[in-house]
Amino acid sequence: MLAGHTGVEINLLHLSSAEALEAAARTPARRETTLHHLCLDHDDLDARGGLGGKVNPPIRTREHNEALWAGVADGRIDWVASDHACCLEEHKGDDLWPARPGFGGRRCCIPCCSPRGMCGGGCR
Repeated sequence: MLAGHTGVEINLLHLSSAEALEAAARTPARRETTLHHLCLDHDDLDARGGLGGKVNPPIRTREHNEALWAGVADGRIDWVASDHACCLEEHKGDDLWPARPGFGGRRCCIPCCSPRGMCGGGCR
């Protein structure tokens, strides 16, 4: 509402779900998602165990990955960013809520941006 009133452009960052993309697409803004929200999914990370995939906003399911890829393909997402909020898994501890979020996003760069990544192969 404030952006619309003042006429300034806003950036909506780290879109991570189909619902967020749908809401953002109705907003006059530039929209961004991250490599890990395109290429990692909750089920794969959960199967590996540990807290290495704890980030904000959270990694979601493959259905959300697909919705975000569709947003990249059709232009609803304006750019894709890497997010280097490095926190090694061994520094997160064993408890979910006090664990620090983040991980190095560089490992997703090549696999996610390669032709296979663009086809949904990602960095699984």
